[in-house]
Amino acid sequence: MFNFKPQMQFTDIYFRPFRGDPGGYSSYIWCDRSTICFSILQKHLKPRIIALLNGDEAVPFLHVESKGDYIVINDSPALLVRGWGRLTDVFNLEESVAKSIQREFLEWTVKQLKKE
Repeated sequence: MFNFKPQMQFTDIYFRPFRGDPGGYSSYIWCDRSTICFSILQKHLKPRIIALLNGDEAVPFLHVESKGDYIVINDSPALLVRGWGRLTDVFNLEESVAKSIQREFLEWTVKQLKKE
């Protein structure tokens, strides 16, 4: 069992390269450690979102914000953050630390999708 310290950052858990499944059939976006990062709610945006998260050339989204556990693009929920069980069970993080990590990840994601 892992035992991480409270000063962990989201980049210790969620980091590039982000990817979808090879066939493109699932509604998930994964990170390098095979952690599910997001459920994608607007599947047609998946390639563009993955490209932006990886820092690749892609047209940024103009209207992106986080609302609770969601990333909203153009006023429609597009992504649901995942990985809570991994943070609290596998990495044995306190709930407050896990919430902080997911919040930081959501804030970073919004900036990546806007290319800020």
